[in-house]
Amino acid sequence: MENPNLEELVKKASQGDSGAFEALVRSQTDRLKRHVNHRIGVRLKEALDADDVIQETFLKACKAIENFVWNGEAAFFYWLSRIAEHVILKASQKQRVFLQVDTVLDDQTTPGSRAVRQERQKRLEEALMKLSPDHQKVIRLTRIEGHKIAEVALKMDRSPNAVKKLLARALDQLRLQYGESTGSMRLEAPFLFEGGEENDG
Repeated sequence: MENPNLEELVKKASQGDSGAFEALVRSQTDRLKRHVNHRIGVRLKEALDADDVIQETFLKACKAIENFVWNGEAAFFYWLSRIAEHVILKASQKQRVFLQVDTVLDDQTTPGSRAVRQERQKRLEEALMKLSPDHQKVIRLTRIEGHKIAEVALKMDRSPNAVKKLLARALDQLRLQYGESTGSMRLEAPFLFEGGEENDG
């Protein structure tokens, strides 16, 4: 059985052929799932399901494919992967994955102090969402998913030194958005501001 002609399928799908789009989904699902699993990382896997991300990605792709301009198979998969990464980012914000903290701390605090922590965590989430896409991405990759600087450099197509500078600016912007007068940010999000040195290799 011959492999489907991807360019022809994309052309037909962009013209509203649902059968062609279903064939595209079948041809790209396995590769996209590997990509999504890699992007989700260890921390996000507890809150995000790869199959849900893939389903949402294809739904968005179906709505947008009429505007896609064919430029080869690699460009098509890159287009799909960018949609998936946007879905992951939005889902992680919705699930408040950015605000995962050590539950032992919550167990050791009073209801009143937990309420204060929850309010601060909410403000931290809002601050994160105000950052630029690059700043959100570098924080997600280094401080949330735990990738090393060298790995992030490859993912972001930057030099390691450029990633370090980007991360420093991102954390500075996060502090500005959050506000220094409301308490220690290390309390609300220790994985963001502590233990970063091990990722610099």
